[in-house]
Amino acid sequence: MSTPEQELTLWRLITQLRDPLICSAHRRGMTKHRIYRVSGVSRPVIDRALASQWQRADLGELLGELRKAVAEGYDLGEFVSRAQEHSMSGNIATDAYGHEIGDTTVIQLTAGAVGTNAVGTIAGTAAAGAAPTVTIGDCTDRRGNFLLNPVTGGGAQAAGAVALIKFARPYARPPGLVMVDVVNETDGNLVASAAPLTVTGDGWSLVVGAALTTAKAYRVNYLVVQ
Repeated sequence: MSTPEQELTLWRLITQLRDPLICSAHRRGMTKHRIYRVSGVSRPVIDRALASQWQRADLGELLGELRKAVAEGYDLGEFVSRAQEHSMSGNIATDAYGHEIGDTTVIQLTAGAVGTNAVGTIAGTAAAGAAPTVTIGDCTDRRGNFLLNPVTGGGAQAAGAVALIKFARPYARPPGLVMVDVVNETDGNLVASAAPLTVTGDGWSLVVGAALTTAKAYRVNYLVVQ
């Protein structure tokens, strides 16, 4: 049986779920007017919720963690603060058709020196040659694309980890899924044996099953799912 403190804490937490619930309903096709009619929440509050950091919240995962927290007696206030702090590294804004558009509050990852593991960077490793270069396209913790150019001259390419991606805002626990594809843009073909490895809350590495070719441009596309 719940204690009075647990019940009051749960009530407070449920009130804090208002914005993610509004965002989840809107993403699943409910109009602002319908959300207003069903929830009774005013239109200005709905507009603020849709513009808030909770636009990135994974509601299903959040509710699952809440149930676990209640069962194990965790500090729910601390849990909510952690979830709000990370908020998937920024906000998702949408246009009138529901398409995601850019957000200037998202932290962009930057190119790092060979072998670096600095927070918020993407860097080539020695397996991509002595001096591989990384050219950032549009890269965040959640998704992005970048060019990896293997370069020799003191080091040889090899199968294995060829790039290291470090999150700008580390996750509380490792993401559940990282989807990756690598395209040889020079020759116009897909690199079949490429995948994420050592996925942690701090980042992940890109591995290939065969050595990359010198002076070829490899486009890496990725999506991180919490």
